[in-house]
Amino acid sequence: MTRYALPRQIDPHQEWSVALQWDIWDVLSGKKILTLGSHLFALSQDGQWLAALTDQHTIQILSLGFLEQGLPTPMEILSSPQFANLVSLNWSPGGDQLATASSDGTIQVWERANPSFVLQTIHVLPTVPALSLIQITMDWSPDMQSMATIPNGYGDNPPIEVWNLQTGQLRASYTRHTAQPEDLTWLGNDILSSSENELAIWDTTTGQTRLSVKLDPMALYSGLSWQISADGNWLLVPTSSGLELINLGSKIVSRGMLLKDSLLSAVLSPDSTRLATVNITGEVQ
Repeated sequence: MTRYALPRQIDPHQEWSVALQWDIWDVLSGKKILTLGSHLFALSQDGQWLAALTDQHTIQILSLGFLEQGLPTPMEILSSPQFANLVSLNWSPGGDQLATASSDGTIQVWERANPSFVLQTIHVLPTVPALSLIQITMDWSPDMQSMATIPNGYGDNPPIEVWNLQTGQLRASYTRHTAQPEDLTWLGNDILSSSENELAIWDTTTGQTRLSVKLDPMALYSGLSWQISADGNWLLVPTSSGLELINLGSKIVSRGMLLKDSLLSAVLSPDSTRLATVNITGEVQ
């Protein structure tokens, strides 16, 4: 569990994120350990490593554990011409590697312990002079052998691409969303991805769709989103008919649960046997 209060990633194109400074607090002791002026940064999943873009277009990597103890903080500096147009940062699951993405679609993968050279370079989209991506979503596979990417700012329906991190070659491309893909997560060798009006589970080896579900845009606008149960066995999806539960093993969709009032939130219990909802009147069921 992450010990420090800090957003994992901030969109550098939101004006408020550029104007404000960010304080990092130890939530156990209530002590502030660092004030961060960077508009683009990422925290590793284990909460130990912070990567932040500097005004000099370099990336500083800090140990939050050393900061919390008041010790001299080991610092690594990453440097690349690509950092002048950086739009995204993302740590590997173990915090050993950092992926950086620039607005021209170039992704570079760095090793935290040896930041003097790039481990891999990937070009998400063909070089287009007028192209300037707003953001690139990057998600590592659980085995760290692959990375899935979603470009934002390249047409209305860009492809989701899966890359082999050992060779830098494209493994699969998924183009069956009808709107801008917004989110993704790995499910073994499959990927679950979503846009504002649909959710899909697809095979990263063949690119074939295993399951497609129409989402309710109005529910998503109200803040209600799909979620995977804590045990990884069930998917809860807001649709126009209510909420639907999908068994991720069999890909079987249950009948929609009709709910009389618009929902603001829904959550499955840790053992996936119960569902709690909150509607617009504040009623909890």
